Parts: sequence; C-alpha cells; structure tokens
Amino acid sequence: MGYPLVTVREARREDADQLAAYLVRFYRVNEEFDPLYALRPDAENRARKLVERYLEDPNSVLLVAEASGRVVGIARGELRDNPLLEASPLGVIVELYVHPSYRRRGVGRMLVEELARRLKERGARALAAEFPYLNEIAVSFYRKLGFRPLTSIYVREAE
Repeated sequence: MGYPLVTVREARREDADQLAAYLVRFYRVNEEFDPLYALRPDAENRARKLVERYLEDPNSVLLVAEASGRVVGIARGELRDNPLLEASPLGVIVELYVHPSYRRRGVGRMLVEELARRLKERGARALAAEFPYLNEIAVSFYRKLGFRPLTSIYVREAE
C-alpha cells in the first residue's frame, strides 16, 4: 500500500490547532526520556498560544509536512546569536515531530533539510538540534544527517 505524497511548507495560521496538538505530542514523547519534560495540566491551551507566538517570531521557522491536506509532521527552528562566535547565528532545531504512521519514510529528513535551508537563508552559519540526552532514536537520526555532539547541558531540579 502506498503513502500519499508528502510536501513540506511554511506553517500557516490555519494549521495552529494541528501544530499545537503535535507540540504536545512532541513533549509527551520526550517525557518518556526525562521527567523534566512533563507537561503542565493546561499544556494544550498553552500550546495554541505558543504556536501563535512562533508564527510571529522573525527568529523562528515553523514548518509542516503535509499529506493529503493533513499535517503529518512539524519542525521548528530558531536563530540564536552569540556575537563572540564565528558560527553565529546558530540555527537550532528545537522541536521535530513526525506522526508515527509516517516515520521511517524520509519525512523527518525532509523537515530537517528544509528547516536547514530556511535558517541558512536567514543567516544561520551552523545547524544544531536539541533533544533529550537519552533519546537514542534522535541521536541515531541526527548522526545519519551529519550532526555531531557539540555541547552538553546538565540539569538538576531547583532546591
């Protein structure tokens, strides 16, 4: 059985409900790797407002993968500037989620490549990806795309 053609495009306001739902899914998956990703009880409501903010932010790129008029994946990246570094601004993939029925079909790669292209157009000198340390699936995915470890972030709960 074949799959519908998947296209990647810039997110639009009319995608906001689907985008918000996918953001919540993204964080629910990440919660499995670390409890600090646990969602607030009102996460669904907050996600909609967050999507609206991302759509307005000039340093944010929000993309959707679409098949048959339905969103099947999302990716969000942002520019981060450090005036001391030559590789600045840095394009950072902050959220990437593909619906389970579309995984392992190149949709994630399509989203990352388009996000990289758009962030580069906005001035990114390098591309990074953030994800939970224990997410071995993400580690493998990004390594296959040519990413390598650059920094470590260690966290503890506030006392």
